[in-house]
Amino acid sequence: MRHLTTVKIFFALILATTAFIQAETVPQSSFHAIYTDFLNSRSDTVQVVAHRGDWHNVPENTLESIRNCIKTAIDIVEVDVRKTLDGHLILMHDTTVDRTTTGSGKVSELTLDQIKSLWLKNADNTVSQQQVPTLEAAMLLAKGKIMLNLDKSWPIRNECLKVLKKTNTTNHAIFKASGDPSVLKKEIKDLKIDINFIYIVYCKGSDKPSAESIFDAVHSLKPKAIEICFDNDKHPIMQPENIEKIRQYGSRVWVNSLWKGSLSGGHPDSNTDTWDWLIKRGITMIQTDSPQKLRQHLDNLKSRTLQKQAI
Repeated sequence: MRHLTTVKIFFALILATTAFIQAETVPQSSFHAIYTDFLNSRSDTVQVVAHRGDWHNVPENTLESIRNCIKTAIDIVEVDVRKTLDGHLILMHDTTVDRTTTGSGKVSELTLDQIKSLWLKNADNTVSQQQVPTLEAAMLLAKGKIMLNLDKSWPIRNECLKVLKKTNTTNHAIFKASGDPSVLKKEIKDLKIDINFIYIVYCKGSDKPSAESIFDAVHSLKPKAIEICFDNDKHPIMQPENIEKIRQYGSRVWVNSLWKGSLSGGHPDSNTDTWDWLIKRGITMIQTDSPQKLRQHLDNLKSRTLQKQAI
């Protein structure tokens, strides 16, 4: 009996060791490589931004969603930050918990403990075993592995920065905002710390900014990147020579190929033709709802390029 127990323990150790090795050999993104490339506006490497993480497979805005993106070598995960009644920062897209959890009510009217008692829903509305994470937990998970775009965080940027400083992840986070460049410039200066700031430009509707006004804003703000949302791909700012000009100013260019292309001139997401069209124009940051598919497409393009160079 003692011998049998020893054998069982031996095989259990083998299985545990095998599982550990497999976990350790899962391909992971390197934050240093991602961040270095993020800061290089002249880089032709296209960075993949996962909209709300891997929400097709696990609930959006969760640690598991971020973890899946790390495992599949995604560069940046977009998450949404909200503040609870008792001042805690959590990941939640909507102003209420109704759509994504088993509960109801406004985030701003619920305490962290109340929100922590809820279960998150999957995309098909089934209930998962995932709970709403805090921003601090998300930053600790991302640390050393991936960047997080903190969407909806500009109005609560000071509270967010406290978390980033506590976790030593200030350079892991991206802040974004739109509006008057002179106002934004003062707000950024008042933070008294260097942040990864992205300026959002809306080239939609009848009141579209000119290319020159966009150049002026980039020159004034010196953002790490500029996010262009457009409804017509004929807008001057989306022409390759103007994208190149922005990159020469020191800013990467980010485009959202989300949904049916409502933010990318009608070019729909999860369509390799859309991604190729953006890449040919010099776009080097693409936010998508199909991050793994985009990552695989970019890897295939790189492989074909290397094969041609070898001939």
